[in-house]
Amino acid sequence: MTEEYKANEYYRQAQRFVYPLYKMDGVGGFYFSSTATFATYKGRFFCIFAAHALTADEETVENIGMLTTDGNFVPLSVSCKAYKIYRDQDIVICISDTPFEPRNHFNLAPHESATEFNTEGFGWIGFPQKKAVQTIHRSKASPDKVINHLSVASDGRPVWSNAKFLMIGAMLESKSESVIIGRFENVGVKYEYEGFKQKGYSPRGMSGGALFYGPKKFHSEPQSLEDLFLFAGIGLEYDGTSIRGVPRERIISLIEEMLKLEADQSNGAPS
Repeated sequence: MTEEYKANEYYRQAQRFVYPLYKMDGVGGFYFSSTATFATYKGRFFCIFAAHALTADEETVENIGMLTTDGNFVPLSVSCKAYKIYRDQDIVICISDTPFEPRNHFNLAPHESATEFNTEGFGWIGFPQKKAVQTIHRSKASPDKVINHLSVASDGRPVWSNAKFLMIGAMLESKSESVIIGRFENVGVKYEYEGFKQKGYSPRGMSGGALFYGPKKFHSEPQSLEDLFLFAGIGLEYDGTSIRGVPRERIISLIEEMLKLEADQSNGAPS
């Protein structure tokens, strides 16, 4: 089935950095959880999401995962080589040796760009609960029925109808080593295709979605996605006036910690 995918090219590319997460309900069905963000660093690939997507007694990622384009549910414990749950940071990081296809990945390594980014504010992209199919009953959870939620956009890309993304903008309030905060008033919102809404969509469900800086000025023609999107962190919560998340630098330090632990273990050092 082909559908008209209502998003401009910048929005289309932005939403390809994130993916909706579902959890198994224990009786053969699934329910919507939150948002995952994809990144790459030092030749490895990462899926990052909010730790509060896991219950307090969950110590694995066996019950949370992604619906794939063949209609199957793939737990992150299968698609990732290793993972670490950082409860104190409210972050989970999963490592893979291969990209999460066919998605975009934020490049977290230092790189030069001719783009001048607007760091006075940031975007937050993810999948709000209100724009998602919140439960997939076990009677409709077989692969042949799950793919009914999949269509093909006019440009040939697969599009899930079970979860639609939202991108919102915030003005940067503060940033420290562990927290990034932006101000966002969710009233009097104008959406590109839905128009004006007195009250915007609740960001609930966008936890784990990427925060990013957009371009302010191009000093040359953009050559890659790195010239259009600069990773700023992972959004975790919205309190009605402010978006709070974990900044880029902290995410990178957690990844470095994981890679060091992995290297030490491979060299036979005690964990």
